Amino acid sequence: MKIPTTLLLSSVLSSAGMIPLGEHVDIIWTWNTSSQKWELTVQGEGDPYNPDEVFLPLSDKPYSVTQPSVSGARRTQESNPLLSFTGVAPGENTWYALSNNPGLGEAYPGFRNDQTSATIAPYFETDPRLPQPQAIARSWITSRISSVFHDGTLPAKFSMWNGTTSTPRIWISTTNGQPDNLFLFAAGDHTHVNWTFGATGIYRIGMRASAFLGTNQSMPAGTSEEAKVTFAVGPVAFWQCRNFSALELELPSVIGMDADPDGDGGKNIVEYAFGTDPNGTATPLAPGLGAPISYLENTPEGSFHIISFPRRKTLQLTNPLIYTPQFSENLTPDSWTEEGTETVSAFTGDQSALNAEWEKVEFRRTLAGPSLQKGFARVKVAFTH
Repeated sequence: MKIPTTLLLSSVLSSAGMIPLGEHVDIIWTWNTSSQKWELTVQGEGDPYNPDEVFLPLSDKPYSVTQPSVSGARRTQESNPLLSFTGVAPGENTWYALSNNPGLGEAYPGFRNDQTSATIAPYFETDPRLPQPQAIARSWITSRISSVFHDGTLPAKFSMWNGTTSTPRIWISTTNGQPDNLFLFAAGDHTHVNWTFGATGIYRIGMRASAFLGTNQSMPAGTSEEAKVTFAVGPVAFWQCRNFSALELELPSVIGMDADPDGDGGKNIVEYAFGTDPNGTATPLAPGLGAPISYLENTPEGSFHIISFPRRKTLQLTNPLIYTPQFSENLTPDSWTEEGTETVSAFTGDQSALNAEWEKVEFRRTLAGPSLQKGFARVKVAFTH
């Protein structure tokens, strides 16, 4: 016989979120000849999007050059002084959006423009990071980094470069005081770079474009309004981007793990922990997910207090979520105990798609006798650091 018990735990929330664009992604600056304004779109394998509709995911899995099917974006910073511009010390973790050999599903964004010199005029660019002297004049487009927003762990370093680790050409760095944080690419061209991040979290990279409409750098096209490209580094940032809008991502009071933006009395960390909707009433986001279930069970073999719940797998993450089930008979502060037998199982049937990230967990505590008719249970959740 199962007897319901009182369940104590925090709640959480969610929202109308953004669309993930993994693998090959192009950031496309276009000069609109009708409006005389720049437009930015972001495109994966399908249609182009407004940049505020999409985000670029990078996992917290370790990088493997020999196993691309399981490779992630996280690398260990090598002992190379030429990479000091990344702001990450040797031996520490860093996350790469690689221009070549990325892991399966990892975003690797580049820049693209589909226009010609009939729209954007050519000139000889003298930036030393380009091959010099230039053989021909090209229709250069300048994409400047105007802002970098980050919400997540530290250090929040960001850089963009190409070349090799022995001869890096540094275009953008939040560490070395790069005097001109820009990237140059030609109209009608398509090129990729390396994007490096010093910590997990959300990065909103603000950009502004400029070019010339007349030869010899005459008739400036004007500088665009700022447009932002969003990266989600790690699973927490991915969850935040999937559940909140681009504008909400810059509001810690909305997306923070201790926030309760829908006012349902719970925190985002609990919604994240149990797979419920952070935008209302803690509704499970998929069958099999949801708040813990606690009950008493009397059997011929004995009496038990049981709590069962879905749990996110640690998956070699740098900062996994830790779940701690606790039981109490009377709610006094010193009555809570973490004693119990843990059983882990997989989802089955239509729920089996959850198994890549989730597992089913049950904790069973043996009771002294069958007389107990009530009990209390809770699951504490916290990140490792």
